[in-house]
Amino acid sequence: MISSCSRWLIVLAALALPGRVLALGHPLRILCAGDSITDGLDATDSYRAQLKLDLAARDVEAEFVGGRSGEYNHASTLKHQGIPGLRVEQLADQLDGWVDEFKPDLVLIMIGSNNIWMDYDIAPAQQALRTLLDGVTTRHPAVRFIVSNIPPVDWPEWGEHVKTFNAIFPIMEKELRRDSLSFVDSYSKIDPKTDLFVRLSNGNEDRIHPNFLGQAKIAQVWADAIISLPRPPAPQLGSDWNDRLARSASWLPQQGSAWQ
Repeated sequence: MISSCSRWLIVLAALALPGRVLALGHPLRILCAGDSITDGLDATDSYRAQLKLDLAARDVEAEFVGGRSGEYNHASTLKHQGIPGLRVEQLADQLDGWVDEFKPDLVLIMIGSNNIWMDYDIAPAQQALRTLLDGVTTRHPAVRFIVSNIPPVDWPEWGEHVKTFNAIFPIMEKELRRDSLSFVDSYSKIDPKTDLFVRLSNGNEDRIHPNFLGQAKIAQVWADAIISLPRPPAPQLGSDWNDRLARSASWLPQQGSAWQ
C-alpha cells in the first residue's frame, strides 16, 4: 500500500515533468447527469463520444461513469446518468446518491428542459436548481461540478421559456462562488435551425434535441471548461484532497497549460 506521503510525491513528480498528461492513477472519472439531451437520441451518445475525443486530443484520458448506457443507444459503452423526462427536482433527489455510488472526479450537469416541456413552473425549477447546486457542492467538496444552461429549441413559444429559465445561470454564478463549481453557456453555441433534430428516425417531429452537429458543439463547451478548470490548492498530507488528487493524477495539467 502506498503511503499518503508517497502518493503526494507522485503527484509532485507529475506536475514537475513536461509533456503530455501522465497516465498515473486512473483516468478522469466523469459523471454526466441530466435528461434525454444527456442520454442521446437516435443511436447517439449525445455529446459524450465527441467529448471523449476532444479531451483525448488534449491529452486528458476520460472514463465516463454511471449506471446507464443509453435509452436509445444500447450499444454505447460511455456510461452516464441521463434519464429521459428527468426534471430538476428529480435530479435533486438522486444526485447525491449517484456521486456516492459512482465516485466521479467531475460531474457535468445539464437539466431543466423537462420542467418547461411538462408545463411545470419555471421559478420553482430555478430555485430547485440553485438549492441542488448549493447543497451538492457543500456535501461533496472534493468533486468538481460544471453546470450548463439548457440549449435553445426551434419552437417559438417554448424558446422564450428556455430564455427565462436560463436567466438564473448568471445569477447563480455570482451567488454560488466556490472553487468546485463552474458554469458554462451551451445555449449561445447552438443554432436552433441547424443544430437540432428536425425529425427523429421514428418519424416524430423534434426540434428540441441537439443533432450530431449540436452535440459536437456542446462537447466543445464541456471540453473547454474542463481544460480551463483551476487546479485545486495543494492539500495537506493525509487529507481527503491528497488522496483524491493522487488517485486522479492521470488528469493533472501539462506544464504551461490553462490549468496552471
